[in-house]
Amino acid sequence: MDKTRYSAFVGTDLDSKLRERGITEVHLVGDVTDICVLHTAVYAYSLQYKIVVHQNAVASFNQAGHEWALEHFKNCLGATIC
Repeated sequence: MDKTRYSAFVGTDLDSKLRERGITEVHLVGDVTDICVLHTAVYAYSLQYKIVVHQNAVASFNQAGHEWALEHFKNCLGATIC
C-alpha cells in the first residue's frame, strides 16, 4: 500500500482493510516518531483503534521530539509503549 501523507490512514484504504479483518489494535513502528508515527497514531486514535508503539522500532531526527511523541502517545492517546 502506498502512503502519500504523514498518516498511513489518509488517502489509503488501511482502515477498511483492518476493519474487514476485525483488527482493533495497531502496532506502530517506523520513521519519524514525531511526524509520521505521530500522525498515524492520532488518526488511529480518532478511529478508536488501540495503539501499541514499539519504542525501539521508531526514530526521529530530533531526540526531544522523539521523547515528546512517546510521552504524548502514552499520556494523551492511551497507547501502550513497549
